[in-house]
Amino acid sequence: MRIDRIRPDRPPSSDLLIIRLVRRWAATRMLGEDALIAMTRLVADTGEPPVVAVALHSVLQITEECLGDRCKRAAMVPLSSATTNRRSSL
Repeated sequence: MRIDRIRPDRPPSSDLLIIRLVRRWAATRMLGEDALIAMTRLVADTGEPPVVAVALHSVLQITEECLGDRCKRAAMVPLSSATTNRRSSL
């Protein structure tokens, strides 16, 4: 029996759109701009309905809220003490 190597094809355009939207969201957040407007414009250029941008923006906001406090607390811990705490727990 011969097994051929599986070569992944290019991802569907919808997957690429999601990646582009997440990147747009991150970039606009770093610049302090309105991410929803930027995402909606990007979706409009592709011909997809605006609800795609609105839904993904909502998911990213919820994720940011849920992880935000954890990320802020982790950023405040000095790297040397975080490494020490990790080693002591092993």
